[in-house]
Amino acid sequence: MRIVGGKYKGLQLQEPYENSSVRPTTDRVREALASVVLSHFNLDLCNVSLLDAFAGSGAVGCELLSRGVKSAVFFEIDGCQVHLVKSNIAKMKEVNPEPDLDKTVQICRGNALELAKKSSLVGAPFNLIYLDPPYALDPPLSQRLLATLVATNNVAKDALVIREHAKGSPTLNLAEAGGWDLVKQKAFGTIELDILIKQCSYDGCP
Repeated sequence: MRIVGGKYKGLQLQEPYENSSVRPTTDRVREALASVVLSHFNLDLCNVSLLDAFAGSGAVGCELLSRGVKSAVFFEIDGCQVHLVKSNIAKMKEVNPEPDLDKTVQICRGNALELAKKSSLVGAPFNLIYLDPPYALDPPLSQRLLATLVATNNVAKDALVIREHAKGSPTLNLAEAGGWDLVKQKAFGTIELDILIKQCSYDGCP
């Protein structure tokens, strides 16, 4: 598993431990995901704040840091995977010891739903959110997490959400998730990416 593009292109990342339930996002999917993000933000990610809400190994967040996002927050409940995220960030710093990397990366261990209830999350409001929860718990888990982030004002008005899920799985209830528009779906074998943008329909949105 490696970083596909950007300033850390080619860097080998540590993969999930043997017998782990984590499903690493493939190079092909991460390349497509990065393309969607760059297109949405007009190739300029310097003001983009990322939330990788079910981080696993952190590969997606590392990929987007390599592409230039301003900051990245990783949520992960499993201690072994938190260690893996930290290891992969450390590998990035070895290659390019940017003084700001420690300031721009936050790794939070805990239940994503509970963490999202905080009204002043570091890095918020997020204008880029990546969701790859356990398939068996979705779409209800993604719906509840997005709704909570909206309710706690942790979502920016121009927010883009990319949700990875099993192809053919139940669709997200966009209203229950806090008001989103599904603008595109991209299939890659057995998985699919949903691309969502925020509707201006919640309190505080002009």
